[in-house]
Amino acid sequence: MHPPAFDRSALPYWEARSARWQVSTPISPLPDDIHFYEANAARDAGEAAGSDALLLGVTPAIATMRWPVGTRLVALDWSQGMLRNVFPRTSVASFARAVRGDWREIPLADASVDFVVGDGCYSTFATLEGPAQVNREVARVLRPGGRFCLRCHRRLDAATPIETLFGRLLAGEFRDLDMFRWQLAMSVHGDSRDGVCLGDVWRVWSGHVPDARRLQQRLGWTDAAISNMESWKGSRSRYLFPRLDELQALAHVDFDLEDCDIPEYEWGENFPRLTLSARES
Repeated sequence: MHPPAFDRSALPYWEARSARWQVSTPISPLPDDIHFYEANAARDAGEAAGSDALLLGVTPAIATMRWPVGTRLVALDWSQGMLRNVFPRTSVASFARAVRGDWREIPLADASVDFVVGDGCYSTFATLEGPAQVNREVARVLRPGGRFCLRCHRRLDAATPIETLFGRLLAGEFRDLDMFRWQLAMSVHGDSRDGVCLGDVWRVWSGHVPDARRLQQRLGWTDAAISNMESWKGSRSRYLFPRLDELQALAHVDFDLEDCDIPEYEWGENFPRLTLSARES
């Protein structure tokens, strides 16, 4: 399935990123997050014939988690590079298949899925309309009573000032440059209802840290984390970090919001986990 005509701009970014994919936790799921997904998948498992599950994206830790016996899993991503380079074909169970398609135009029939799962999906869009379209499609393909479980990347109501962030970084308070990159993006994002341009985040970064390699050894930054930051240079792609009230408002349009869980690990307040249920017809 080809990406829809209304948005093709982000695809080259994801194709390029797929070739050097290495993202640290908690931006990628922690074991506690995987337990959350596994518990909900087990709760939504069908009868003896098994259940149908949909993974939005190709997150390896989710694709390879303990799925209920009899599960039929589809992993859906619009980037051929992500399907080729990131989907764990050698370790994922034989019941899983990867399909190219857009989450806003899911190539599955109405009411054909028991369980949908995703991690950080909303943040890949430029505006709140993207998550709203995803929700409508997920609600369409879910059977009545089915669940949509996802962990979101959320900015706090009061973002940390940019100068404060850099002061903490250079003082050695951030053990993980990837997490600093995320926090910086949220601070540059500010109060905008639209996403933040990744190239703008890079410009702020390079203005404060013109030579990252010079500081690397003292502050313990990995080569992969520096490469992840450099991948935003000149990028016109946008990431979206909705506030918690925006996430909850999105949920109520198409689903019943069963739970909004804030993880207890470090930075957990930035990664709320939503459990949404499809409404009975």
